[in-house]
Parts: sequence; C-alpha cells; structure tokens
Amino acid sequence: IFFRSRMDASALWPQGALLAGAALLGASCLAYGIYRRQRSLRFVLNGVHSADMTTRVEELLKARDDLKDYESGSKHIVDAAGEIARAEGIADPALQQNLRHCLQQIRNAQTTVAVLGAIRNVHYDGASPLHEHLLDQLWTRTYPDVRLDARVGEQWKDLGFQGTDPATDFRGGGLLSLIVLLYISDQDRAFVHKVTGEAHHVTRPDSWYPYAVASINFTCDVLAAAQKGRLNRVFYGVSCDAKDAEQLLSKSPSAVHVFLEHPAVITFAKHQLQMFRQFHQRWMAEKPHTMEFNQFKKKFYEDYGLAAP
Repeated sequence: IFFRSRMDASALWPQGALLAGAALLGASCLAYGIYRRQRSLRFVLNGVHSADMTTRVEELLKARDDLKDYESGSKHIVDAAGEIARAEGIADPALQQNLRHCLQQIRNAQTTVAVLGAIRNVHYDGASPLHEHLLDQLWTRTYPDVRLDARVGEQWKDLGFQGTDPATDFRGGGLLSLIVLLYISDQDRAFVHKVTGEAHHVTRPDSWYPYAVASINFTCDVLAAAQKGRLNRVFYGVSCDAKDAEQLLSKSPSAVHVFLEHPAVITFAKHQLQMFRQFHQRWMAEKPHTMEFNQFKKKFYEDYGLAAP
C-alpha cells in the first residue's frame, strides 16, 4: 500500500491489526510453501518406498500428464524414470530408485487390469469344453456331496442363478465372473453355503438376494472401478504379462488350477470376496427389502470407497 501523504499507516490501522495481518500473511505463505513442497515429486519420493508413496506419485504424474507415454507401454521403466527425474531435477540415486519402484507398481496395476478385462470380454460359450468344464467345477467345488442331475436344471437356482441355465447370467461379467465364483467356492465354500442359506427366498421371503447373480454384479462393478484406476493400489504387487489372458484361455479344459493360481485372478477374487463378506454382513444386519438390492449395493459401494468421488 502506498501513502502519498505523510500520514502514518498506523493512523489508518491500529498497530495490533497490522501485526495480526502480517502474521496471517506469513502463515499463509508458510502454508502455501508446505503445500508446494508436498506436491513436489522430490518430497514424495523421500523415504522408504511404500504403496502410499506409489499412490501419491501416480496422482502427481497423472495431474501433469507425465504418464501418457508410459501407460501406453511405449516407454521402458528405466527410460521413463530417467526422463521424469531429469525434468524434476532429481539427481539423488535413492530417489531415482524409489521412482522406478513406483513406476513398476503402476505398470503392474495397469497390466493386471488389462488381463482381467480381456478375460471378462470373453463371453460364455456353451460349445467350449473349457467353459463347460469351469461351470461343472463350480458346482462340484460348491457342493462336492451333491450330484448335479443335469447341465440345465432347477438346482442352479440353489446357488443363486436366475434360471435353469446359468450360462445366461454370465452375459454381463463374461468368463471372469465365472472364474471368480469358482475361486470363491474353492477358497471358502462355507461362506458360499452361509450366503445361499441366509439370503434365500424361502428363509427370508422379503429380504433375500440371489448369490451367484449378486457375485456377477460385483465382478462387473469392481472391474469397472479398477479400469478407472480406483483400485490400482490393490494391484501394485501383482506381476503378470499382458499376454497372460490369451495364454490362459488357450489351456486345456482340465487346467482349472491355472486360472485359480494366476496372480491377477487371485488378487481380484480375494478383493471381491472381502467386499462381499462385508456386504452380506451388512445386508443381514439391516434387512433391506429384496427390491432395494440395487440401492443398497450403491450405498455400500459409496461407503466402501468404490464409487466415484
């Protein structure tokens, strides 16, 4: 502020107000400096590498559009890290190493989601020996002591399919939704029995939901969130190749274990199972009406952090 007269500034503002204003300005400058520092890549990369570090690096680089070429796969990790380090003036070898670790984890997540998406895009084909064998294994591993009377029949409704032919329910989730169902039955058959028993239309005529159909819905929604980058952190530690989906789908029908042991499938299915456990527990506690399933699921996603911010 410029004063053209000899009048002292204190004549306009009391000294206390001037001091308070100066303190406020200093605090604002300090806060802005801290904010700028925290938004600095060098600041984020300082310390021991962790998933939190990768998440913050990913956010920073995406905000600056520095990941476009790297995400497309046109650049190697070392080359991309070198370019970013030079642009940011990062010469410390330890920070450069952390940057490479972060980029590797970001690439892991992108590749994993791509593999899962490729499997999901494969529609169930009743003429495929592999698909039919996977479906048969779903029943066998869910109800090992119960004989399946026919490929098409009322028994499938006990598992939570809408009709007598489960193949019609896989249209939305593709082969991935079947593999996830199979994984859950293989890993936690007791949970599947618990859900199909507690949320059955006979035991809870006004508050039930079909397990298999709900699981297929979850697969579609969780994958959609992953494809938008909302679950990258879940897949940072997964190492797989972009061609894995093609190789998996070319396996012989008897190679079910190959699907159930693949790191991308395991990580995705485990995450969905964790979510589904919480969903079912909440459903049983709140007892919503069956017709409120979609609204209840949407609210659950929001609380879980899966929905868009």
